[in-house]
Amino acid sequence: MILNSRYYPDTISLNILYGENDELEYADNSNQLTIFSGRIDILDGFHRLSGIVAAIEHNSDLNLKIQVAIKNYTLQEAKEYFAQINTINKVSESRIKQLAQSRTADKITDNLIKRSQLKDKISFNTHKSNLHLTTYSYLADSIDEIFPNLDKKQELLITEHLINCFDYLLAFYDNRLESGDMNNQYFFYLYLLIFKKMYEGKIKTDQINLYIDRIDFVRLGNQLTVNAKNNRKIIFSAFNEIYNNSVKFSDMNRYSIS
Repeated sequence: MILNSRYYPDTISLNILYGENDELEYADNSNQLTIFSGRIDILDGFHRLSGIVAAIEHNSDLNLKIQVAIKNYTLQEAKEYFAQINTINKVSESRIKQLAQSRTADKITDNLIKRSQLKDKISFNTHKSNLHLTTYSYLADSIDEIFPNLDKKQELLITEHLINCFDYLLAFYDNRLESGDMNNQYFFYLYLLIFKKMYEGKIKTDQINLYIDRIDFVRLGNQLTVNAKNNRKIIFSAFNEIYNNSVKFSDMNRYSIS
């Protein structure tokens, strides 16, 4: 609709979080708002904004005028406003978690959405659609479990590490992730286990392909159910089997999960 000029935009609401190093200035004479720093959250219009960005990337000559409402609320005020504008359509728990960012894992996941190639591939619904690779809740919960109790320095380092790792993964395995044998949201727990070993220096960066290519994703996928907690145990066991085998046998011969 956007590309065909049939889109009638409604207001997108943004919030510059008050008290989080926010620095902004409004000039009455020019009606110009300058944002120098601060955390910006999308309160309403996340999918619309993603669609607009995708349309502009496809056609940079598009002439779009978007209505934007910019707030400067505290976190509590932002939560209340978010609830107010979503009284008709129930808001997913994932979007609430993203906004609240009460866990370090939520902050890391939010950065992955904003800064990595995963940006439009994460669903905020309970279940992922064919357009997405995983859900916000599953990814954030997995990060919280695999990278627990992080201090601020570790949070920043691991955020950058995961952005690079997921960008690398999508660059090399995009087709398999989108529609092939790697198209299973539960496999993100496996990728994170590999990325943690890389962060710890126990897997070299140039070995990531060797680990991914040695996994029989079809066989592993057939072992999984709808129980996320149980699936993590199955994947953790499978990863340990591959990792321990790799440490023991340095020739890195192909090894399938049984």
